[in-house]
Amino acid sequence: MIADKGFLHTFGVRALVVAHKKKRSRCTETERTDPHVVFPLCTFGCDYLYEQCHVTVCDGAVVAGNPAAGSTEAGAVAALVGRVVDPRWTGAPTAYFDNVNLGGRGRVPDKEAVTTE
Repeated sequence: MIADKGFLHTFGVRALVVAHKKKRSRCTETERTDPHVVFPLCTFGCDYLYEQCHVTVCDGAVVAGNPAAGSTEAGAVAALVGRVVDPRWTGAPTAYFDNVNLGGRGRVPDKEAVTTE
């Protein structure tokens, strides 16, 4: 479930995939066995946008990552930015989200630096 300004979106199990917050190849053995290193993402776009570095999670909310190449992706990013992630999936070490999907090109952007145009 994703909270969105008071609304909850509920997806069927088949519409979800288990995604790694931190790339599995970068995890230590302890992190690989930590059940909090994964979280569910929908196949309607969240998984793609996260894997392609367009969105990430900072302080429990979705923030923009790398710029999207197309207007459709940019629109999907804009629709997600600011949404609160269910606290069940953000209770792990914040380092799991640090630099995970920005391709090693920097830290997760500060909330103040993110625009949602």
